[in-house]
Amino acid sequence: LRVLHKQLITKESSSSPVGASLLLKTRFFPSILPLHGGGAKGSKLSANSDSSTSSGSTLHVFDVTNSSVVLCWNKPPYETPYELQAKFPGGDWETLSDAIPYEKVMVSKGNLDSGSKYEFRLRHKKTNDEWEDGFSSVVSVKTLEKDVERMHIPKPHSRGPTSIAITWDEPSSSEGAGGGKRNLYKVEMMEAGEIGAATGWTVACSKTETPGIRVKALKPGRSYMFRVACLNGKNANAFSYASEPIGTLHGDWYRNKLGTELVKKNGGTATTDVLKNKMVLLYFSAHWCPPCRQFTPMLAEFYEKMKQQGKEFEVIFVSLDREKSSFEEYLSQMPWYAIPYESSMRMTLAQKYMVQGIPNMKVLDATDGSIVVSNAVGMLTQEVFEQWESKAFAAQRRADEVASQRNSHDDKEEDSLSKKKGGKKWVCEGDTCKMMDN
Repeated sequence: LRVLHKQLITKESSSSPVGASLLLKTRFFPSILPLHGGGAKGSKLSANSDSSTSSGSTLHVFDVTNSSVVLCWNKPPYETPYELQAKFPGGDWETLSDAIPYEKVMVSKGNLDSGSKYEFRLRHKKTNDEWEDGFSSVVSVKTLEKDVERMHIPKPHSRGPTSIAITWDEPSSSEGAGGGKRNLYKVEMMEAGEIGAATGWTVACSKTETPGIRVKALKPGRSYMFRVACLNGKNANAFSYASEPIGTLHGDWYRNKLGTELVKKNGGTATTDVLKNKMVLLYFSAHWCPPCRQFTPMLAEFYEKMKQQGKEFEVIFVSLDREKSSFEEYLSQMPWYAIPYESSMRMTLAQKYMVQGIPNMKVLDATDGSIVVSNAVGMLTQEVFEQWESKAFAAQRRADEVASQRNSHDDKEEDSLSKKKGGKKWVCEGDTCKMMDN
């Protein structure tokens, strides 16, 4: 991959200094890649070249604003770059970039006109260094009007092993249906990470009057994003921004999200089972980053202090170092575990959690690994740590409260049933149940 990156950077730098700087900037941050091509800068193609659609790629629209579009797609079976083309109003197909790195599954295109229609298509190179014969199906997008106000981002309300409940703030009377009419909402969802990028948004609820829904039949230990639009009013069908990934409950979430192996300085290893029922701090950092080298000693001192108090948490180092030797030298200064340097999970996590700069430390929910603090780099105090704890263990506390209420309700029902049966109750031992004196 390092060789591929060098080739791509060399190729871009010969024709576009902007393209070269973009690749250098995003080489170790596989999140959303901004594209600056298009318009007069793009290379023209014949207008009839949009007829072929035999590509193995599937292009989706992730988000639309009044001046930009964010696109996502599925990864190809081989590690080759992508080419993204656009058709601007009244123009022909233009190549925005033919050197989008393989690990990217999402790009943004800005500097667009509001209320205008654009078309996009994608293809990738085959292993023989030739482009696919055709492109993906064309995706048509219309940017929002300048005066459109978007809905508020949905927020998690409660979660279960296979369900997530979300709520959102209703628009004001001037933005919504107005005239005493009830607002109608549509909710869409997408699984977080590469799986969601491959499938795009799906409808979770086509129409509801209530500002909240519960989505069932989800996968345990997986994270999902949600967005909502009001179907009536002056801002009709303008979706909110996507929510932060919200996870279903799963006791072993860390195996799905972090893999099974962790390493420590001096060659120590452990399984991710050491994270069970703990608050996890994912620390994205690198030895070549001066702010990281400044923050790491402070974090190490704070880590030891909290551990002495018996706090249930772990820091996991996710390296964005360029060489293994740098990773090992940096890890030798850390008292916590790390994702192995050889593991592809490092870049997967940086992409999944949309890391755009380092140092970055994400506080994860102890129950399902969803993000509760997007970047905890900053002041390290007892009060701040307790705020992290309050958020990281909130889902577990709610689950315990619900279980306690359910048990109390069941006990009351049993007492009521016992009285109706004349002071008797069912007692089961193995497969045998008998009516016994209470």
